[in-house]
Amino acid sequence: MLLLGPTGSLLVAVFWWILSLIDPQNASTYRMLAGFNLTLVLFNMIALGGLDGGRIYLSMMASLREQHEKYVAFSMIFVSVLVLGYAFMRSFRFELIIFFLLWMIIGFIKTMGKDNPTDYLREPAMQTRGVLIIMFLYLTLFTVSSFLYLNFPDWSPLVVIDPFVLSHLPEILMFLVVVGIYVLATDMTHWKLAHLKYKTCIEFLVVVLIIGVSLIPAIVLVEWYVPISAIWVTYVIASIAGSLSMRGIMAWKKIRDDLLSKQPTEPPLDVFAVVGDTA
Repeated sequence: MLLLGPTGSLLVAVFWWILSLIDPQNASTYRMLAGFNLTLVLFNMIALGGLDGGRIYLSMMASLREQHEKYVAFSMIFVSVLVLGYAFMRSFRFELIIFFLLWMIIGFIKTMGKDNPTDYLREPAMQTRGVLIIMFLYLTLFTVSSFLYLNFPDWSPLVVIDPFVLSHLPEILMFLVVVGIYVLATDMTHWKLAHLKYKTCIEFLVVVLIIGVSLIPAIVLVEWYVPISAIWVTYVIASIAGSLSMRGIMAWKKIRDDLLSKQPTEPPLDVFAVVGDTA
C-alpha cells in the first residue's frame, strides 16, 4: 500500500509525458508537470522520516530476523544515496530546494502520526520472500524515477513566490532546515526503543544532529553573503522553534501511547462488512 502513492506519481508523470507528445504546442508545460511528479517520487521514497520510503523501511525492519536487517538496511541506504547523489550532481536545480522544504514540512506533519519502529513491531510480520520483493520494487521504482527525472526540464518556473519571501528565501530555508533537524532528532530518540543495541550510537547521532549539523545551514548562508546578524537571528529563532517542536512532539507521543495502551483489543475485521458499508 505504501508503494501505491509513489507508483501513482510515476504514472501521472508518464501521463503528462504522453500528453506532451500529443499536444506539442504546450509540450514544455506538460514536461514540467511530469518532472514535478518525478521529483515527488524521488523525495517520497527517501528511507527517512515519515514519508513512504521511511515507512516501507520500518515495515521491512520489523519483519526481518536481526541477522538479515543489516543487509536490507545497507542495500536501501546505499542505493538511495547513490541514486540521489547522481541526480543532484547531474541536475542541482532550484526545484530541488523547493521540494526539500516541502519534504521537511510533510515529514514534520507525518511525524505526529504512526512513524515509530515500535508501532510496526506490533503488526503482523511479512515473510522474508515478501520483504525481498518489496525491497526490489522499492529500489526499482526509486532508480527508474531518478533517471527519468534527469530527462525533464526544471519545473521551478511553475512556482510563483511572493517578492518578500523571495528576498528572504535563504533565511527561510535555514529556519526550516534547522527545525527539520530537530524533528528528525526527535524521531531518532524513539528509534532506540526498537534498537536497544545501538542506543548509545543513536544518542550520539542525536547530539551531532542538533549541535553540529544544524550549524551547516549557517555556514552555507555565509557563503551566500547573507549578513551575519540575519544568520544568527534566524538560527536562534529556529533553534527555539525546533526545541519547542521536539518537546511538543514527545509530549504528544506520550499521550498517544498512553491512550493506545488503555484501548481494548479490537475485534477481528469483517472485510465484507467494510466493503458493503463503503459501497
